[in-house]
Amino acid sequence: MTTTLSIAMTTYNGERYLPKQLETIALQSRLPDEIVICDDRSTDATHDIIKEFAASAPFDVRMVFNATNLGHERNFSQAISLARGDVIFLADQDDAWYPDKLSVVEQAFHDDPQALLFVNDALITNENLDSTGRTVLGQMRAAGVLGPSAKSLTLGCATAIRSRLLDLVSPIPHLNYGHDSWIHDFTEVLGGRRVLHRVLQLYRRHGHNASTWAFSSRSRASPIVVMRPSAGKDLTSEYEKRLCAITLMRERIVALGPDAFEEIRSGRDYESIISDLASAITAVETRKDMFRRGWLGRKRLAAAMLTKGQYRHFLGWRSFAKDMIR
Repeated sequence: MTTTLSIAMTTYNGERYLPKQLETIALQSRLPDEIVICDDRSTDATHDIIKEFAASAPFDVRMVFNATNLGHERNFSQAISLARGDVIFLADQDDAWYPDKLSVVEQAFHDDPQALLFVNDALITNENLDSTGRTVLGQMRAAGVLGPSAKSLTLGCATAIRSRLLDLVSPIPHLNYGHDSWIHDFTEVLGGRRVLHRVLQLYRRHGHNASTWAFSSRSRASPIVVMRPSAGKDLTSEYEKRLCAITLMRERIVALGPDAFEEIRSGRDYESIISDLASAITAVETRKDMFRRGWLGRKRLAAAMLTKGQYRHFLGWRSFAKDMIR
């Protein structure tokens, strides 16, 4: 059976780096069947670059020039929803893909029928695409936050999803949660998320990226570097945001119903997912409560969460350790 491949890309004032990314897409050993490019009201030469590319590309280029600025999250939601392929690759405007990226990921989906999402490793570079010698997975490993199944790796520009997943993840909610975190967290719950421990692209860091992820830094990551930004900080709002996301995931699965859910062909059954999401909601509510307690109260609550196994909804013992030293 033939698999069709789409690329969903968003752009905004990308004239400096976009041509290189489009070039690497056009040079894929397995060409995409289409690319959907949604531009968020660029004021530079981005429109002209896209139109010129569309005129010569050996595949369908569908262009959307937004009438109003949607913002990064909503613009990606739009691009993903317009893609028509069986597998949809998410693409930023400033990276560079290895020539075999599409073919490798397509084969990975073929070999694993229950996989709903694949995310690959990426080599971190400077603005000129000079290698730092570090990869995103390597940085996360050095920071000690890789977690079970590398669940912290939510790198949107290295993500590809099956279109049948859109019945649940689309439209992406306006929670300021991050389109990539929403898709990855949802697919992790479904049991369909997979990690390719293989570098398939260059991840350009130029100082003006939409993402300021700690693990994408050009300097070596460490537990201290990752934990420093949240040290002594009240993270109640972050947990409230996550609570909203998990609650919405549960609502969407319930609304879909068990019969329609079977069409998603997830790696887990309907009832166990509903139960696990209810458990996750309780765990996030409990951890959020930690910021309303004193030093000793936080330690007692962390110990209770560990005993109940609630840290499985985070990064396991790593999250417990973090709470113990807050």
